[in-house]
Amino acid sequence: MKLYSIEAVRAVAIFCVILIHTEPFLRLSTIQNGWFFLGQIIQQLSSFAVPFFYIVSGYFFSRGVSRKGLRNQFSQYFIRVLILLLTWIVIDGVFWGGWLESIIEHGSLKPLLWNIMAVPGFALNRPDLFFFRGTAVPLWFLFSMLSGVAFLSILLFAKLNRLMILGVGLSAYILSLSVSFYSDTFIGVGFVLPLEQRGFFISICFLSIGYFLEDCQININGIRLLLISVVLMFVESIALSISQNGVFTEHPYLFSTVLVSIGVFLTALQNPMVGVNSFLCRAGGMSLGVYVVHIPVLGALNYYRDLVISPVWELFFPVLVLLLSLLIVSLFIRIPYLRKVVV
Repeated sequence: MKLYSIEAVRAVAIFCVILIHTEPFLRLSTIQNGWFFLGQIIQQLSSFAVPFFYIVSGYFFSRGVSRKGLRNQFSQYFIRVLILLLTWIVIDGVFWGGWLESIIEHGSLKPLLWNIMAVPGFALNRPDLFFFRGTAVPLWFLFSMLSGVAFLSILLFAKLNRLMILGVGLSAYILSLSVSFYSDTFIGVGFVLPLEQRGFFISICFLSIGYFLEDCQININGIRLLLISVVLMFVESIALSISQNGVFTEHPYLFSTVLVSIGVFLTALQNPMVGVNSFLCRAGGMSLGVYVVHIPVLGALNYYRDLVISPVWELFFPVLVLLLSLLIVSLFIRIPYLRKVVV
């Protein structure tokens, strides 16, 4: 049975990714006044998105291994993501940052040439960043997907069973927490690594969860788990905020994030027909393309975003980024030579 609900939730998740990157109500101090906590709540609720994408990938990777075998599934999956990553390292190198504003200021396309010419220097001067995220921070997702799938395949080749793989994944996630918000606690190591450098540990965790769930009968109500885990997520995040600065701020990767993401996934899995023949289902099928396309789209629109200061605009702006990204992806899909850069 086709899981239409997974595609529908993918659409919601990719919009949440855009919300994370656009930061409604948090970018400008004039908007923050009175809206700060709403912005933080939006960010916290959106934090399930990337873990959900990894769980879905692990789930369908397991299905692919069952049908095609490990070698074929790995090679097809790895090559596909690698092509996508290399392509967008170049594209984001050209359309880097506020590229449209630079073009308007200089009255020519020279800024695009300057951007791509600066990439080798950035790679040489900051290999610690370039190796983990290329030319745009959000590309850490693809870098981590490649390394996570490769590591998962090694575990499968070593004949580890699903429970053992899940244990490795959860251990990797605890390690990621030890170098982030829990760095100064009893599980911490005393220093913090950037998100992109923690990406491998995050990906292997949620990929292993998806792989485990593909062949596991769990009699847990997904909606109930989701509601309980969302409450736990806010409790955990508020507790961390109090221990750090006393003011509630969102924390994207927590212990409770595991439960929230599983809750979202199980809810979709247990209601497979939700979203059938809907816009959400169609948009979810383009979620990977939207993920990579929205980066230069956001770079272009940021020039205009700062011209308007309004709570309504703060809410509409992420929707505009999503719609324009969907439009570009839908056009690329129709062109044979461009299709592979968005699917």
